[in-house]
Order: sequence, then C-alpha cells, then structure tokens
Amino acid sequence: MRGIIFLFLAFVLGFDGLSSLFIAIALTFSSTIIILKFLSDKNELETLLKKDGIEAYVITARFNFLQNNANSWFKKLNRNNVFKQLYVNTHNQQPHFYKEKLTNQLKLDIFVDDNYDIVRYLSKKTKADIFWIYNLLDWPINYPHKFSSLKGVVNKITSITKYGKE
Repeated sequence: MRGIIFLFLAFVLGFDGLSSLFIAIALTFSSTIIILKFLSDKNELETLLKKDGIEAYVITARFNFLQNNANSWFKKLNRNNVFKQLYVNTHNQQPHFYKEKLTNQLKLDIFVDDNYDIVRYLSKKTKADIFWIYNLLDWPINYPHKFSSLKGVVNKITSITKYGKE
C-alpha cells in the first residue's frame, strides 16, 4: 500500500514512469537512506558531522542477512569518513531492543529514526533526545522532536551545537 502511495506522489511531482517506480521502491524500503544520500550530496550532513565534538554512528536494525547490503551502502555514504562506525543487528534482535541497547551503550545524546514505534519506545527507555523523521502517512501524529526530513534534523542539531543544548 505504501509503495502505491509513493508511486502516485512521484507521478504527481512530475517524475516519469521509470523514475517514479524507482522512487517508490526506494521510499517504501527506506526513506532515510534516500534522504541521507541527497543531503550527503549537498554536503550539509557532512558539514555538520565534521564539527568538533560530534560523533555520528549509523545504527541499522536490519537483520543479519542484510549485513552485506548495509556495509556496501555505508561505504558509499561514508566516503569522506564522517561517521565513526556502522552497527548492524548481527544477532537479529528485535529492532527496538537493539536500538535501545546501542543508544544506552554508546551514551548517545541524540538518536534519529524514521519509525514512530521505535521513536516512541526509545523516548521512554533512553536518556537521548529522540528525533523522528516522519513519513507522509504519519504526519498527523504529535511528537515534540518531529521533522519532515533529515535536513530539518540537521538544522536542529546545528542550532543545538552552535548555541548550546536547548
């Protein structure tokens, strides 16, 4: 169902048939990957991550059989070595438990996710500020750290690191 909605939206935005299909497939499986790629191309994310005092990790709860895919994607994303490390769910834990464990283990100040169920869970189970990148279907849900794109998250983190924690 989600894929059909993304396909329709891509058509409405003026993309041709093949482009719309690729966009729909990509967004159906992971909108964050696409957003990260677009921001990385513009150097906005890399500029933020190169600031002193910011350590960034990529934590994926995808199961172990997708590890090679995750490693390949991470190499492309991290071409300028801005991320400290990639963490992959090699023991196939439930995604919310895996992300909770790593958020607490790494003592993260901020965690960004695009899954509202995980965001809601982590906001109760960790000390980190949990930022949520919502999708078109979830936009009516209220949440204090809610963003429509990774660019919004980057802008918020930039303002926090520039002026001190709000």
